[in-house]
Amino acid sequence: VRLVGSEMCIRDRRARARAPGRQAAIFGPAAISAGRVVYFDLDTIIIGPLDALLLCNAPFATLSAAEWACERDNAEGVNSSIMLWDASCASALAPIYTGLLDGLVFRHLLRFDHWLEMLLLAHRPRAHSAQADAPEPTGGGLESVQELFPGRVVEYTSGCAHGVPAGASVVCFPRSPKPHEVTDEWAQEAWHRL
Repeated sequence: VRLVGSEMCIRDRRARARAPGRQAAIFGPAAISAGRVVYFDLDTIIIGPLDALLLCNAPFATLSAAEWACERDNAEGVNSSIMLWDASCASALAPIYTGLLDGLVFRHLLRFDHWLEMLLLAHRPRAHSAQADAPEPTGGGLESVQELFPGRVVEYTSGCAHGVPAGASVVCFPRSPKPHEVTDEWAQEAWHRL
């Protein structure tokens, strides 16, 4: 298993220019080509064991935006603060990189999450769909980290008002505040312990 942060594996100059390209680059030609990959945004605090995440066998999983305060207007969307995938599926995931960097979409894209939604939500398993009559997914599809590992990943704003929930291993800070901006003792200690 390889742990990847958002500033790693960025060798493509076009990808470094804009945030969506930085995340897309981890699926590009210089990407990891074998084994399991676990990606965390750099504004993530790991507070507990990662064993379950590291053993995930889904072809591709990311966070569901449902019930996250920062995504309240996009509850059917995704959040790429955490992504898990099987690098042997690289050819199936390559369009995440190749379709973004040279196209019209890249010039107008605001967030990498929106790109993932455009590419992958058609393959989302039925349990995530807003429509009861949604078609069955094709291929590996998109799986939700929260459904695969209930309670292990929480968003700071919606999940940590009274401290970190028991059993949580990862706290994500997808928009604001960021870890260095919060005054919670546990967050300050964990963030500065790095």
